[in-house]
Amino acid sequence: DKDNPLALWWKADYHLSEPAVPDLAQAQKALERIVELFARKRDDTSRQWSDQARSKLRFCESRRLSLESHRFLKGKRGGPPDPASLKKARELLTKARDVYPEDPRNHMNLGSIELQLKSPEAAIVHCKAALERNGSYARAHLMLGHAFRAVGQLKLAKDAFLQCIELDRLNRDSAEAWRARREVEQELARSRRRFFNVLAS
Repeated sequence: DKDNPLALWWKADYHLSEPAVPDLAQAQKALERIVELFARKRDDTSRQWSDQARSKLRFCESRRLSLESHRFLKGKRGGPPDPASLKKARELLTKARDVYPEDPRNHMNLGSIELQLKSPEAAIVHCKAALERNGSYARAHLMLGHAFRAVGQLKLAKDAFLQCIELDRLNRDSAEAWRARREVEQELARSRRRFFNVLAS
């Protein structure tokens, strides 16, 4: 049955979860067929299928924009991207976030870009938005820690790095978080020594 909604739904899910690059075109095709089948029907089941498929189509468009932004995040000869490229990536990720604000990755990626553009205050806002949607998002805690550190809020930075370490089940970010946390602890210790030296003088 080529019009079975459950089969179409899982076909779309399969294409979205392909390990290298998701096949967004095939996923969208399956989801659009669900909308076509159920959008004009009035019963609750049809409305549910139509709404779910439309939401997933927004997700697909958001992922397309997000993946498109990646080409601006690769600097020349493996170096960091230049500010103009970062701004182009930010523009695409902003569109991706607006199309599907439910995805915490768009918020976290915007936070990462703002950090690279030397705007840590904006990065804090984006990372907090990511964590509102997924409180166990380890990389968002990592980026938040870097942003807090950049604005001098060392205690909050230390706590954010610790959260990243505790939540990073895939060990993608914990090494960086451990290193940054040690550096922040050293900065805090130096600040305390300076404080006590001033009191003693």
